[in-house]
Amino acid sequence: MSHDPHALPPGASIAGYNIVRVLGAGGFGITYEADSPFTGKRVAIKEFFPRGIASRGEGTRLIYAAKNEEVVQWALKRFESSTLDQCKLKHPNIVDVIHYVKDNGTGYMIMEYVEGETLEHWLRARETPPVPEELRPLMEPVLSALEYLHGRRMIHRDIAPDNIMIRADGQPMIIDFGAIKLIEQETQIRSHAEKSFLVAKQFYSPPEQIDAEGELDSRA
Repeated sequence: MSHDPHALPPGASIAGYNIVRVLGAGGFGITYEADSPFTGKRVAIKEFFPRGIASRGEGTRLIYAAKNEEVVQWALKRFESSTLDQCKLKHPNIVDVIHYVKDNGTGYMIMEYVEGETLEHWLRARETPPVPEELRPLMEPVLSALEYLHGRRMIHRDIAPDNIMIRADGQPMIIDFGAIKLIEQETQIRSHAEKSFLVAKQFYSPPEQIDAEGELDSRA
């Protein structure tokens, strides 16, 4: 992807992991490919980086304005909680989260690196829309993964074609669990800080997720 001025440069270190390149970026985070000195394998690392609130200080550290401290600390705690929750998940179609680390004044989700293409890229590269027979082998494993997730009282909140990877063997993998929430947490009254970090994606998010007062469960 094109250079992101907020991203860590190749060669930068995160808790011992060495950045190789940027894989993607969104409103709340930057995802990198990195080398693991512990296993010798590649990993994916998602950095908590709320754009418009955070900036990169000297070196690699994130800095925030004092007026945003409450909002940032609330969101960072939720990011840590969601990462630790996903570390417990074991499903063949859910990306494996290895652990959570703190560095540079922020938090990082360390995940297995999945090679392949996103469902979004797969769809865009086609000359004609896929037929049900082509989608079924992709969607049935995804639905199985969501059923597994919901059975543990968790919701992903960001299911969309760009968050589903298709490996070289054709198996789909759900990725990017930075927005995962326990249903019990979702049904609590949202604070001012939480309303500042609503997660929504045009064309894919349900109305309950877009509405600041909406309540989400597995049906949405």
